[in-house]
Amino acid sequence: MPTLTILTLLLSLLAGNAALQAPECDPTIDYAQEAYIERIVGIGRYEQTGQADFDPILELIDCAEEQAQTAEEIVDVHIGRGEVARYLGQYDVAMSEYELAMEAAPDEASRARLYAAKGGVLYETGDYEEAVRFYEQGVAAFQPGPNGRASDAFPYYLDLGLAYQMAGRVEEAEEAFAKVLELQPDISTHIVARRARAYFDLANDSESALELLNGGLAESPDNVELRWLRGRVYAAEGRYDDAIADLNIAVDGNEANCCIHNPNVLYYWRGWVHLHLENYEMAAADFQVAIDILPLPIYYSKLGDTYLALERHEEAIEAYQYALSLGDDPFIYAQIGMVYYFDDQPAQALAFLRTYIALHEEPDASDPVVESIIAELEAAQVTE
Repeated sequence: MPTLTILTLLLSLLAGNAALQAPECDPTIDYAQEAYIERIVGIGRYEQTGQADFDPILELIDCAEEQAQTAEEIVDVHIGRGEVARYLGQYDVAMSEYELAMEAAPDEASRARLYAAKGGVLYETGDYEEAVRFYEQGVAAFQPGPNGRASDAFPYYLDLGLAYQMAGRVEEAEEAFAKVLELQPDISTHIVARRARAYFDLANDSESALELLNGGLAESPDNVELRWLRGRVYAAEGRYDDAIADLNIAVDGNEANCCIHNPNVLYYWRGWVHLHLENYEMAAADFQVAIDILPLPIYYSKLGDTYLALERHEEAIEAYQYALSLGDDPFIYAQIGMVYYFDDQPAQALAFLRTYIALHEEPDASDPVVESIIAELEAAQVTE
């Protein structure tokens, strides 16, 4: 068969395969609306669980792109792809999509959210001064939509204030937060929470976070979010009694005013503190409530740790196995292996500990404890 004919057949097969993989778009469906809804749901699921399947959302966005006719619709397509990329940690892809959206945007006012989106990528990656530059452009470009209000600008000022704060530009941050309160007077505790989380989560600055949280709780002592955040900060500092006091108030307040905060998160953190206080039965109860609300691998893993501390090894292994069924975390293999090791079951211990080493994210990094136990178990096998 002539070479040209073979090449033609190969190209034909590749084209056919690409056609099979391409989504089939139904012209009767509003894919822009479908993609928007699924994106909101998917991101919400990801923020709550750390897990989400974004591939179906990207297929909806591809179909929305086929239907797009106006500049605004094209902008929405690129924003959608950029937002998904951000949640996947693909920041270069996100910035490329936002740049394409910038090129398609019909005027400066419609670019306001794109400046904010670019600022968000830079903020998340720790480039606070560059984030400030884009957030400032977003504030300058913002104009209320046909049915909008001037107060709709408050998220732009809030993001700008946080970027100023993290860049060490304190006076400008205070001015931005004052503008937020001018536009939305009823969200003062939300601002305190966002500022404290920025200090604590991004800068590991517990002192500044506590200063803000103490001030916020002096004015709103029953605020669930502020109590939860201060409990987390206290826990990180090893102030477990103070942490449990705040988390008890947060849990009780949330139950009385359902549901200010995701209750599974509150129970998980209270369980975590009880575990460190060696209140093992109370820890197990809290982890179980968190699991009943939303079964996440980390909740099962911590429940396993609690059962292990209680020397309830069968229940510990069961909890760890549930954690593995929900997410393949290499460290859980080590946890199961250690339980089998303490139970004098060397074959099972070796299998799980070897799997842990094989799946370790940093193969060059040693785990001397696990490796010494593996060597001990292998030596025992040789002498048998």
